[in-house]
Amino acid sequence: MPAIAAPDTRLPAPKPERGKAHAARGQVLLITAGILTILVALVGLIVDLGFYESNVLRVQRGADAAALAGVVFLPGHVSAAQTTAYAEATKNGYTTGVATLVSAAQDAGNPRRLNVTITTQVPTYFVRILGINSITATRSASAEFVLPVPMGSPLNYYGVGCMDTNGSQPACTTAGNSNGASGVPSATSGSSVTGAAAPNQLDSQGFWGAVFTRGGDSRNGDAFSPALFSGGRGGGPGSNAEYDPSGYGYTVEIPVGGGGRVYVYDPIFCGMPRLGSGRAGTGDEWTGALGGASNPAPVTTYYNLWNINGTPDMADDALVYTSGSLFVNGLNNNGVRYVDQSGAHGSGNPQYTTGVSPCNQLPANTYHLRWWQVPAGALAQGTYRLQVTTTNVALPPVGQSGAGGGTVAAPAQPSNAAGAANRFSLQVTSSSGSPRVYGGGRMAAYTNMQSGTQAFYLAQVDQTSGRGKTIEIDLYDPGDVGGGAWLQILNPSGNTYAPATFSYTSRSKAGQLGPSGTNVTCIETNRPAGAPTFSVPAGCPRIYDGSGSQFDSYWLKITIPLPQTYGDAGLQPPGAPAPGWWKIQYTVGGGNDTTTWEVNILGNPVHLVLP
Repeated sequence: MPAIAAPDTRLPAPKPERGKAHAARGQVLLITAGILTILVALVGLIVDLGFYESNVLRVQRGADAAALAGVVFLPGHVSAAQTTAYAEATKNGYTTGVATLVSAAQDAGNPRRLNVTITTQVPTYFVRILGINSITATRSASAEFVLPVPMGSPLNYYGVGCMDTNGSQPACTTAGNSNGASGVPSATSGSSVTGAAAPNQLDSQGFWGAVFTRGGDSRNGDAFSPALFSGGRGGGPGSNAEYDPSGYGYTVEIPVGGGGRVYVYDPIFCGMPRLGSGRAGTGDEWTGALGGASNPAPVTTYYNLWNINGTPDMADDALVYTSGSLFVNGLNNNGVRYVDQSGAHGSGNPQYTTGVSPCNQLPANTYHLRWWQVPAGALAQGTYRLQVTTTNVALPPVGQSGAGGGTVAAPAQPSNAAGAANRFSLQVTSSSGSPRVYGGGRMAAYTNMQSGTQAFYLAQVDQTSGRGKTIEIDLYDPGDVGGGAWLQILNPSGNTYAPATFSYTSRSKAGQLGPSGTNVTCIETNRPAGAPTFSVPAGCPRIYDGSGSQFDSYWLKITIPLPQTYGDAGLQPPGAPAPGWWKIQYTVGGGNDTTTWEVNILGNPVHLVLP
């Protein structure tokens, strides 16, 4: 019988479960797809956010540009500020419409500040799959415009000094102060009488406005108008590298109501005789001729009135009036001799030889030591600039705009060959309100000081423009007098005038470094050979080595940091007609001096305000 095989007890191999394998693979695919979707979404979100952030920067730059462009019209021209801001925003791609809103408004608390906000939609790309088609972007900017620092006068007249006349000096000269009656009548009085007998006299401000001829010597104190320089402590002779034919600009403010008038006292040059340590009249004098020039020679001062149209850009200034050749000051009036009258205004010999003075020539005698009204008609409300120069510069036609006279000078003209200084005063009136006239950024002043201490208005630094800033004062050739001289800067904080603490450096026109100091309250600008008979202010150095002027042909730079609390305790000491007016105080042994002044607030005039 055949053998029977043992049964196979091994279990059969299980058959694969095909459905579960397919399910696992499907889950992996779904998870992978989900992760990839999330990654793509994240990448898309990152890309869209990057695009959004780059557009936000563009929006911010657009708001900054709009605020800076428009703020220069403030505080007086709000609509022009807004229109300009909108136009600048449009140039950068942001115009109010369906998806964009641009707003520009004068700040409620600071009329010199313009606030601009741009709101726009930034499109998306990848996140649109999530239903987000755009993201709103809003950015704001604030800009502030601080006008050039007003200098020299808080009143409606500028540069009125003591009128020295023959035997009848006003009290401000004899008393040695800068606040007495000047001997100059108000322009509105119509009087041609000068000296102590003059009616409606203006109070002296202690100095006259000054401008030197193109052929003069910058060493004598005018940093910009003379084209030549004879040297001094700081370098040898040569041309004046700082020569500026556009001269000086004086800001004229006409308030609401208009009807503004501008007057110039003694606009014409007439070399005056000596009277004590200075000159009679307003102090016109020959200063010496350089470069082959000879004196006397024709001298001309030009007066150009500009409407500044609310902006600091001279290119859009409109010429209102120019005196042209009105004050061309020739000799002998084509050979006809006249009697020289300049000696009637002081003692001593006049600078002109008798019979050849233009002081009494028609039409010169109409303007000598008299007020001349700028024939520009009644000026409307606004801000104007009276340009005073001895260089005949290229001008646009009256009524058209130009760069304030530019820097192009006629090749041959009066004042080129003469070394002389013309001194003058300005006054502004209006139908209503309080008009003002002051030096705009820089000025030249002539002082004829008696022995002792005199203080003059230097510049106005209000709380808004000054808080936390630094005042920078540049004085050219200060204290060039005899008998010793000491200079202080008086701070009006706390409603009282007190010497400010400052630091200073100096350099000559040739670049040579001069005296410097830190945290001082006084500078000895002229060192006498011995102690003076008058009292030197407390805190001032006393060096009596006879070395004389320390800043002959030097720029003296003074810096004064102001705290964040500047003005909190008030800025209007008793007697000051307006708040924020600093003073410069000289204590001298006597003499006369021309100095060029510049005052700036570092960080101004146009800047963004950080939040």
